[in-house]
Amino acid sequence: MVTVTRLGEREQYACEICGYQYTDRNWAEQCEAWCRANSSCNLEIIAHGAPPAARTDAGDQSVGSV
Repeated sequence: MVTVTRLGEREQYACEICGYQYTDRNWAEQCEAWCRANSSCNLEIIAHGAPPAARTDAGDQSVGSV
């Protein structure tokens, strides 16, 4: 299940396997499906996201899993 984080008025979606962050839910779902099936990241998918270290947790409000 993709994790949703609210950043002000924006929502950000994260792959629960690798932690990559996406502004588009579809990319996060594709990433999670790939990670789960292959135990690795897909370069074509993660090119649309940001690595977990790029997250800013200040003021983030977790909405939960979708």
